[in-house]
Amino acid sequence: MLWHISDEPHENHLEQYRAAKAQVEDLLDGAQVVDAMSSLEFAEQGVVDTPIVATDHVGPFLEAGRRPWVYYCVGQTRDVSNRFIALPSVRNRVLGRQLFTHDAPGFLHWGYNFWWSQFSLRPIDPFEETCAGGAFFGGDAFAVYPGPDGTPWLSLRHRVFAQAMADHRALTWLAELTDRPSATALIDEGGTLTYSSFSYDVGEHLGARHRVDERILAALAG
Repeated sequence: MLWHISDEPHENHLEQYRAAKAQVEDLLDGAQVVDAMSSLEFAEQGVVDTPIVATDHVGPFLEAGRRPWVYYCVGQTRDVSNRFIALPSVRNRVLGRQLFTHDAPGFLHWGYNFWWSQFSLRPIDPFEETCAGGAFFGGDAFAVYPGPDGTPWLSLRHRVFAQAMADHRALTWLAELTDRPSATALIDEGGTLTYSSFSYDVGEHLGARHRVDERILAALAG
């Protein structure tokens, strides 16, 4: 189970964060504390066990030799991966390759089925209203729709995201069967694949996955 104290505290909140954490430290003894934060200072001082960094602010962490969890939400609108309704699916699916390339230990995204306006002031019908009452970009707050029997109906964005995670699993398996550099070479786009730089060529993505699958089969065949 994961616990968190705050959401995106900045350097000027450092002492307040320490005080808030101290209030519950004994209750969370042995638990993993994670927090969305894009300030390297918190990590450098060891204030949070597991910092989860926005994909458009992860550069300093990577330059410092860290492999942080990452996340995106409504704030990650330009250049990086996300799964808003208005975005092309390639910006959704590329995440699996990015997480593997950077050896990220985890990923966080909020908004599985938040069918409410901002601050939960009123319920919304996500079939008709996609922006949480105008607060967020369309689809940011949910990836599934409410089925009539309580079963979630998967959105196209959810299905593409699942494919991204399948890409990550396939790459991880190939790395176990061979090695990470060999697996990475199939998807690194000539060494240019980062969280904020990637190809929009759908054929390139599908071709890379096909090459990964072929290498897995070859490795299994011995």
